[in-house]
Amino acid sequence: MHYMFRPGLSDATIICEDRTLAVHKFILCGRSEWFRTALDGPFVVSKASSITIEEIPADKVSWLLEFICGGAELSLKDAPGFNSSIFVAYCEAYELGHYFRLPLLTTGVVTALSEQPGPSASDLQYTTDPFPKAQLTAEYTCAFFHGVARAYANNSPAFRPLQRAFVVHTLRQRHIVLADPGFTGCLGDEPCFAKDILLGLLKEQYGGGGSRLTVPEQVPDTSRGDFGGLLPGWGSVPFTTSENGAPWQAGLRSPCDTMSRSEANVEPVGNSHVAFVGSHTCPHLNEVLLCENQEVLSCTVNPDGGLYNRKTSYRLLMYSRLAQR
Repeated sequence: MHYMFRPGLSDATIICEDRTLAVHKFILCGRSEWFRTALDGPFVVSKASSITIEEIPADKVSWLLEFICGGAELSLKDAPGFNSSIFVAYCEAYELGHYFRLPLLTTGVVTALSEQPGPSASDLQYTTDPFPKAQLTAEYTCAFFHGVARAYANNSPAFRPLQRAFVVHTLRQRHIVLADPGFTGCLGDEPCFAKDILLGLLKEQYGGGGSRLTVPEQVPDTSRGDFGGLLPGWGSVPFTTSENGAPWQAGLRSPCDTMSRSEANVEPVGNSHVAFVGSHTCPHLNEVLLCENQEVLSCTVNPDGGLYNRKTSYRLLMYSRLAQR
């Protein structure tokens, strides 16, 4: 592979830290919009066929060039410059693909992460209290959620495919990971990820017919309290609201827990609907209503929006209704 980076066989150079890498302009420009703009664009620097990259470590730039020029083989195990956790390394590679506008890399990461094999024998520990069973090691859970945290730290829509890949991977391994108390305990620390897991489970159980989830809608603040047309089943839940649009309070909620209607996200799942109602301090989950056929099937309430209650709500909803498959 290294013959591709020899000066005599290349027509452009990449300078990064203390390295000067000779590359093929045709290959880079054909696969990356970033390199095409930098090496073959209207900028003065492009005329010299040499660019300097200061924002990315040299090890990662070298790996990226190997990926682009070497047949797009995604190999991150023990890759120099990348995190030792494969899940964090996937995030780092995705970030590279996004930065350099390289769809070949971002889609490759999504596919590889979605299809990443589940926990190996070394990632499990066996207990006999009260019955023999296998649990994930703390190291595996920690490494996985470090990856989740990194993926969900970016709110850009461009990172939704990466976030969905973590969800797909988790659902494929649900028989192991969602049965592990250490893993499910960490869901409360990543509420956006936990919400996506919950929606994935709901889609499989209630979606039927391959129905698709829609992007969460924000409930319009009409100051009327009329949500019947938007969410069947909400009519059975007593709401009080003021005419001046002041914060409202649901009858099922603690009197001290008030919030704005505009923070309620509603997502249809087949013939069902899921409402995520959040507060200012806990916007992702304060109450979850699962409604079907004009009836509220399940309701979890967090009076104080605290971390413990958030975890409990996810566990209650997932295990009382969804884990019984």
